[in-house]
Amino acid sequence: MFGNTETYFGNGQSSYGRFAGAQAKQNSNLIRLPVSDPNPFDKTLSKEEVERLRGEIEDKVSSLASLRRTLSQGGVATAQQQRNRMLNELEQLSGRLGNVDENGSPRSFTMGVQERGKPKDLPILVRGEIDQPAQIVPRGFPQVLCETPISISGDKSGRLAFARWVGSDQNTLLARVMVNRIWKTLVGNGIVTSMENFGVTGQPPSHPELLDHLAIIFIDSGWSVKTVIREIVNSRSYRIGATYNEKYHAKDPDNALLWRANRRRLDAEVVRDSMLAISGKLDLQRPRGSEVAKAGYTRVRGGMVGDPRQIGQEMFAAMRSKQYSGPGDFDGRPRFRQQQDERGGMPEGASGGMGYRGRRARGFDPEMAQAVMRKVMHQLDMEDATFRSVYLPIVRDEEPRALTVFDFADSSAIIGQRESSHTADQALYMLNNPFVIEQSRAMADRIGRAYTNENEKVTMAFKLAYSRGPSEAERRETEKFLAKFSSASQAGAGLAALCQSLFASAEFRLVD
Repeated sequence: MFGNTETYFGNGQSSYGRFAGAQAKQNSNLIRLPVSDPNPFDKTLSKEEVERLRGEIEDKVSSLASLRRTLSQGGVATAQQQRNRMLNELEQLSGRLGNVDENGSPRSFTMGVQERGKPKDLPILVRGEIDQPAQIVPRGFPQVLCETPISISGDKSGRLAFARWVGSDQNTLLARVMVNRIWKTLVGNGIVTSMENFGVTGQPPSHPELLDHLAIIFIDSGWSVKTVIREIVNSRSYRIGATYNEKYHAKDPDNALLWRANRRRLDAEVVRDSMLAISGKLDLQRPRGSEVAKAGYTRVRGGMVGDPRQIGQEMFAAMRSKQYSGPGDFDGRPRFRQQQDERGGMPEGASGGMGYRGRRARGFDPEMAQAVMRKVMHQLDMEDATFRSVYLPIVRDEEPRALTVFDFADSSAIIGQRESSHTADQALYMLNNPFVIEQSRAMADRIGRAYTNENEKVTMAFKLAYSRGPSEAERRETEKFLAKFSSASQAGAGLAALCQSLFASAEFRLVD
């Protein structure tokens, strides 16, 4: 099946073909969609720019042919370096030209798979070694998984037949695996705790009849996930509390029989989305494209998308024109100069020597530069984004910090059950990360706009974070904490600090 499938990935290429550089041995292309649905940030090229790109490609192709002749005649090693550099340049030029039509308008592409023109049977590879082929095996399904052989047409790869068999009501294994994952998501532990292994080497189900019952409901409902969720959340097992019972714990310490609810931490995406929802900043609209798509035909390196030098130049230019807004207290204006303007003297802690005057004369501020560098070096962290976490760009080994610190699943593997840890990194993230600080301030602003009374502000803060009001002891401790911010100018900072402490608490991050 897979040997008869063509996979389309990478970047759209032009009619000049695909140029494989030294770092792109597995070259591919994208599928052009028959509809016009470009992203709003896709660039439109003029006819002159299109012709200029064509001219550059043709010139480099001619130069490449000359280099090939030099290499075939035993040319110098520098010719090979020039060839590799030219292939990389041709790859980028062809990608830019392939993204537009003949009029320069952006095209629409997608990744996908298609069947190859003429399918064929493939040999078994001994021990998986590609250079040790054995007998040819006709296309079909594993006999241990189906009672009757499946016939596949000679002009078909079998991909569609396999998909229909997997999703048929005869394949009860798929239904059991799916409802087990739904149960685990809602209840905390799967009926079969070895999520990826339903075989003899895995764990047996704690309630086999329940697993079969949910699988039958799933199949009879037309594979409706919502129907299974409704069935589970209306049950006593889902609504039971997490109260500890010493007697029951002695008999069932792992809670396999569900005598109480399992306390579990929220998933990484839910933690981030909850902070955005409570602060009132959550944007439910789907963004068009990711940061990688916006950067165009480029590679991701070290958390940065595109040319870091160009990004830095653009951000420093915006910073100098006071258009840049960074995290924390930085608002586009150097704080050193702001303190001097307001007090008429040197800022506290600043040196009166030539070093400070030189930096001030050049408009340089270390805090501002640090904010800019953080933006450049951690571009994919998306700390300023307010849309849902499901739309964050996920690049292999470059996942956003807001997700990785809370045990986000490995993006390059299929994970049935995530790790759930409680580490110092999570506490430090809640204490120092600009995203958490910004959402705490936004939550405080939301509460400040709704109430002026201190008691009402505290009550609303607890209800937003915990869905309950504060106890008398919590209210007393909160009042003592806010009393430290006595002046009116510090009142907002005190409420923001309170909101941040609620975000960092165990009750906010755990489902009880």
